[in-house]
Amino acid sequence: MYVLTIDQRGSSTDVDRVPGLLAELARLLPGATFERSVGDELQGVLQSPAEVVDTALHVLRDGHWYVGIGVGAVDRPLPASPREGSGPAFVAARLAVERAKAAGYVPLAVAAGTAGTPRRGATPARPAPGTAPPGHRLPRRRESGRRPTPRRYCG
Repeated sequence: MYVLTIDQRGSSTDVDRVPGLLAELARLLPGATFERSVGDELQGVLQSPAEVVDTALHVLRDGHWYVGIGVGAVDRPLPASPREGSGPAFVAARLAVERAKAAGYVPLAVAAGTAGTPRRGATPARPAPGTAPPGHRLPRRRESGRRPTPRRYCG
């Protein structure tokens, strides 16, 4: 199962965007239930990985949200309201959204719900090689991957 915890960015200085996002998610995923969990935060449970990806991408395009995806078991029976749910996936979603808030320029994190805490010796995720945060540019390189060498003219 997948639990998404979605938290509004900069909510103390912005309007309440939760009702609008709830309406969008109801149109995007008619069978899923997302609800306001606390303050400016939403939570929902999904079963399909494709729905998780579509939902996360849709929410991130808006630019106003942190997204935490928890992967793991949920306690059965699944309640009608995500706010009443529990289990490792819910714990992992909370951990993931907190990581997303701390990540800086990438407002998304995914956590496995096996233990709910990072493994001993685990290091924080780093940007993939060859990527840069929005607004930053990487140095240009030749196709070979080496920097161009200055030409010397003999004459």
